[in-house]
Amino acid sequence: MSKANSQYNAALLRGQACIHCRRRKMRCDGARPVCTPCSHTSTPEDCEYTDKQGRSRSEILEENIARVEARIYELEHPEAASAEPVYLHYPYLQRDPVPEPGSTGEVGWFSSPEPPMEMRPALVDHFLSFASEVGFFLNPARFRAAALGTQPAGHPSRPIPALLTAAYLWGIHFSGTQALTAYANVYLSRAVSQVSTALSTPHPHQVIQTIQAEFLLASYFFACGRFLEGKYALSTGMSIGIVAGFMKIRSSNPPENDKAVWSSNVDAITEGERVEACWGGYAPHLRTSSTVRKYLNGSPRPEEIFTPRELCSAEQSFCGTDMSREESDKFFYRFAALDGLLERLKNDLTPPDQLSNRTPSKLRALFVTHSVTYAGFLQLHVLGAALTIFRMVSSIHLGSRTHFINPILGTIWIMASKVLFDDLAAMKAQRSRSTPPLEKERELQAVIEDGLRNMQPLSRSCVLMRYQLHQIQEAYSAI
Repeated sequence: MSKANSQYNAALLRGQACIHCRRRKMRCDGARPVCTPCSHTSTPEDCEYTDKQGRSRSEILEENIARVEARIYELEHPEAASAEPVYLHYPYLQRDPVPEPGSTGEVGWFSSPEPPMEMRPALVDHFLSFASEVGFFLNPARFRAAALGTQPAGHPSRPIPALLTAAYLWGIHFSGTQALTAYANVYLSRAVSQVSTALSTPHPHQVIQTIQAEFLLASYFFACGRFLEGKYALSTGMSIGIVAGFMKIRSSNPPENDKAVWSSNVDAITEGERVEACWGGYAPHLRTSSTVRKYLNGSPRPEEIFTPRELCSAEQSFCGTDMSREESDKFFYRFAALDGLLERLKNDLTPPDQLSNRTPSKLRALFVTHSVTYAGFLQLHVLGAALTIFRMVSSIHLGSRTHFINPILGTIWIMASKVLFDDLAAMKAQRSRSTPPLEKERELQAVIEDGLRNMQPLSRSCVLMRYQLHQIQEAYSAI
């Protein structure tokens, strides 16, 4: 007897048969999603099982529909609604932290507002080692001194609690220690709770530090692949900066409100932090095509600094598939001008493998700058720029030099890999399977594989980078 028949004849426990077989009083084998008897009928979709509460899918759907209809009726007929009070809950209520897995449930260090004093220096230093990669714009030395102060959390000499908790959260992430990372969600929940009320608590630097806390949380959400929450935190921080008027620092028309922000008793570092707080988050959203055109025409203002990607995106708006001779000449003129700007920028940058006084943070910053520059070149000289991006990764053995880097590189690598993979696929399509690859194809494949090998260790840095590298690897395997 076959295995299927033996399963079919085996007796089921009471209540495990599907509803359709019960109604027809037929023997059911309990197979899911459709049992064998129902699969032989003309309506196999009628096969359904009850849940633990004895309800079928149809009954659950009917209950949901009934609740929705009742709610619609209440909204359409408010006079007939029940007079019973509706109880709301506070969405940012801090829940008790979850004890460490395997513990006896006693309260640990993570239940306190801050980690123990002996843990703080290590967490802050872990965070500051990669702070530039996650949107940190405050002065690192000043922040470290304030964060490690002996005053309690919330004291004017210390950073606001939301910023401290966000910094500890990143410090926990960068520590790579399982004993600490097990509590990352505790600190994330706490930081989200604290930042929601940060502006309502008195602190001399509450505005700029709230913006910084929002940016750090946005970076963390993005790194974890939680894009909606990341966009919300980023837009909140940007909105606070707009209301505070940080984009008008040294403007001829400063805002009339919030005179405290425009106090003349601030030093250059504090003023620089305010500028960074503004343009660090706002620049990609506030630059207009007219401003880009001014820059392309050689008349930039000091505050109008652009990334090559933005320049190329704007330049693409001038391109068309059906251009007149005059439009074509204008396009090639602009193409040459943009190419010259990017070439000048590239020549002004020190190659990553020639950086003197190299530190991990300097190397990461320079590497990201080079990669973004060549992302601009991708719009002009497609294959050459893509090859350079992959070769840079291999030339400095990036994966062995750092375990975290700005996830924007994942996006750039996806762009470059698509160009290389398309070129490699075209080469393979031009020869038969029995024909050995030409030297040019072998060289391209070697560049791709060497780059992927050096990128792969960074998949452990965060969920977003792991997803991006997985997408690249899958695309390469499909060629």
